[in-house]
Amino acid sequence: MSRIGAMAARRQAMLLLGGVLAGCAAERPRPASLEPLTPRIAGRVAWQLRLAPIGFPLSVAAREGRFIAAADDGTVVALEAVSGREIWRAQV
Repeated sequence: MSRIGAMAARRQAMLLLGGVLAGCAAERPRPASLEPLTPRIAGRVAWQLRLAPIGFPLSVAAREGRFIAAADDGTVVALEAVSGREIWRAQV
């Protein structure tokens, strides 16, 4: 490629880059504001259980109508989802 050809290619690349950067600077559309949400049902506490503190990331497993949770002290408990009845408890 000749020197003039290289300069023309460089000029085209710079123009293309300038066009891309100018497109990035364009003002973006603002999202529509959210409409107020009116709940159709009222939530309530069905049951509760206290475990030892949980100081690590925890996700409660939910499977086949049961919740399984673990605490920092090594307690692992399985609960019936509907009633909160303890199905089993283990110390690990």
